[in-house]
Amino acid sequence: MRWNNSALGGIRRERLHPSKRLLAINNYFYRRGGAEAIFLEHMQLFSEIGWEVIPFAMQHPDNDASAWSEHFVSEIEYGRESSLLTKVAQAGKIIYSFEAQRSIEALIEQAGPISPTRTMSIITSRPRSLPR
Repeated sequence: MRWNNSALGGIRRERLHPSKRLLAINNYFYRRGGAEAIFLEHMQLFSEIGWEVIPFAMQHPDNDASAWSEHFVSEIEYGRESSLLTKVAQAGKIIYSFEAQRSIEALIEQAGPISPTRTMSIITSRPRSLPR
């Protein structure tokens, strides 16, 4: 194994043939608050124990750098002033986002399987414990 400054925003251990891959999904990919700090730290922990970590989030100017950011979905910022039409469109995206569906399908297609017998694990919130 070797250490590398990765496009995930931190240092990670790389294996020539990673045996585990994690799709990490969160609204934000920067330290916006406590939940995001924990999310990013969990990504780092998984990376340190040899997992290949692939993030998926909304686009935002404050996001950490990622080789996968081309797949991130358009930002929905709820605290901004916006028209009624924009709010209705955002409400629809909260229920179901075709953009997110297309983006995550493309990301998974690009990432591909590690092997025919292994699948991609997904986290969307805090795991109870890290697998070893």
